[in-house]
Amino acid sequence: MTLPATLCLLAVFAQVCLTLWAIVRMGLARVASVKSGEVRIAEIALSDRAWPEPIQKLQANVRNQFETPVLFFAGIAIAIGLDATNWSVAIFAWMYVATRIVHHVIHVGSNSVGKRFRAYVIGLAALLALWLAVLAGAFLS
Repeated sequence: MTLPATLCLLAVFAQVCLTLWAIVRMGLARVASVKSGEVRIAEIALSDRAWPEPIQKLQANVRNQFETPVLFFAGIAIAIGLDATNWSVAIFAWMYVATRIVHHVIHVGSNSVGKRFRAYVIGLAALLALWLAVLAGAFLS
């Protein structure tokens, strides 16, 4: 496996770790909220609106980890499957993952919509560039 392909797989692993970390954080916060009596099971059985705001931010972030990352995973899988990984794909993969980490920190922290949106848009640009690099690698190699 080439170094760019290895770096792409490591970027995938980093994104998977971020997603799992977000899920674990949310789960721990939910359990703590129920155990402390802050929320009763009956209040959250059919809706997530009764959770306190910090948990709602964690929930929103977990949902977000299953939106554009799907396109990221597909792009990397296709690049590796077509032997189209190159330095551009690897760099854009890591740029995308870095923006996802920044987005996560903002989302579950200050939740500054402007800052979060900037991280999201930069991530989308990196994702688009990744896909263009995959296409170039597939057709120009």
